[in-house]
Amino acid sequence: MLVTCELTKDGFSAMIGDIRKHFAADAEMEGRDCSCRPVVREKSYPALWQAWRIEVDASRKPREFELVVACVIPEGVVLTWNARIVQFYSQRPA
Repeated sequence: MLVTCELTKDGFSAMIGDIRKHFAADAEMEGRDCSCRPVVREKSYPALWQAWRIEVDASRKPREFELVVACVIPEGVVLTWNARIVQFYSQRPA
């Protein structure tokens, strides 16, 4: 799964320097901790988004998922969240 967070202010993209320092996240699936890796992990140029890769097993039924994010952002910045199921391969498919 990929969860993204886009930052805007007054209807325009909001850039934050070294964005990795502004967010911390933990994820749970069905009450159990699951791997939650930020996409921007190293010191970087200013960014207008952050995302997390969250490892989940395939399932035919809906499951309860919770992402808890702590953030420190400038006043007036609005966060827009989105989640996608993305299939990651450890090897290239045949």
